[in-house]
Amino acid sequence: MGFESIFVFGVILLCLVLLIFTKISTDVVFVGGLTLIIVFGVIPVNEALVGFSNEGMLTVAALYVVAAGLRETGAIQYVIQNLLGHPDAMWKTQARIIAPVMGMSAFLNNTPIVASFIPALQEWARKYRVQVSKIMIPLSYAAILGGTCTLIGTSTNLIVNGLLISEKGISLNIFEPAYVGIPIAAAGFLYLLTLGNRLLPNRSSAVNTFENTREYTIEMMVSKESPLTGKGPFTGEVSPAMLKDRNCRYVIVGHSERRSSFNESFDIIKDKIKASLKEKLVPILCIIEEEESGALESIRKQLLEILEEEFLKEIMIAYEPVYAIGTGNYCSIEEAEKKKVFIKSVLAKNYKKTKNVPILYGGSVDSKNAEDYIKKGGFDGLLVGTASLKKSEFKKIIERVT
Repeated sequence: MGFESIFVFGVILLCLVLLIFTKISTDVVFVGGLTLIIVFGVIPVNEALVGFSNEGMLTVAALYVVAAGLRETGAIQYVIQNLLGHPDAMWKTQARIIAPVMGMSAFLNNTPIVASFIPALQEWARKYRVQVSKIMIPLSYAAILGGTCTLIGTSTNLIVNGLLISEKGISLNIFEPAYVGIPIAAAGFLYLLTLGNRLLPNRSSAVNTFENTREYTIEMMVSKESPLTGKGPFTGEVSPAMLKDRNCRYVIVGHSERRSSFNESFDIIKDKIKASLKEKLVPILCIIEEEESGALESIRKQLLEILEEEFLKEIMIAYEPVYAIGTGNYCSIEEAEKKKVFIKSVLAKNYKKTKNVPILYGGSVDSKNAEDYIKKGGFDGLLVGTASLKKSEFKKIIERVT
């Protein structure tokens, strides 16, 4: 092994060490390594820089610019919002991601496509409480599979084509890889939605990790001044006794915003129901659908963890899909009715006095959909949020449902 070989091996090793153990950017490390090789005369300058004139490399660079333009102009966010909407079945959501990414990746380099989609999909998943672990792997493989269908879809195809041009003087047609790429992409599409879907990890977000605060609490003391006791000063708080004094009749308990912003656990919600019933108030228990994956099991868990037999005499239950609260993306009538039937079935199987428990719907209720939730969805009432702040809109809702 000559000096040149040893020197190149040492430069490669140095680059790896810098990439692993330092925060120096990748481009600086590799350009620095190339500079060392040139300075020590291992290879001539014209040979060292010939790669920068490769047609494949220049095309990849141009496609990065195009992908950045799609991201900065909001085109990626537009595609996601219009194609995905709010989540239904997980496989449908994955299909809506895989299909357009495959199509775009066939004509734009797959690496910038993935880089552009990741932040937009993370925001969408956070908004609708979808597990990111279920969509990132399909995104990556969709980009890879789509990239194999055309000449410009992946940098590997472009580099091979550049070598063919320089060595043989021939060039591939843009759709020539499609003869092999399209069948492989179709097979990969079906695999990702069937067998591959079952192998994806089921990881919750960091926020959901602390959903049940009892797992991280040894003991909790309630002071005499706590609103839960109904006694003492209530600076910044509202107690059931105060609501009763103002002639209030109903009280909302377990709303999604209270759970996410104030970490209200099932035990706290249960205590609030007890305190409300003690003051002859009617609690409206919010049963929230936090994410599409495992939604029914989540609803079942909330009902069984919070409700006690004695609560059912004077309680109302409001089904609230989180993705519909204050977003304008209301739940379909069919989907809402399905969840209502499920709630009733859980109550009937586990409690005795469930016949007269009203089931309400809450989530982007307005004058356009209110009547359908009552007449078609079979709900006993509505929990109106934003629309109740607009006098004319709230009046229309009342007129439609009465």
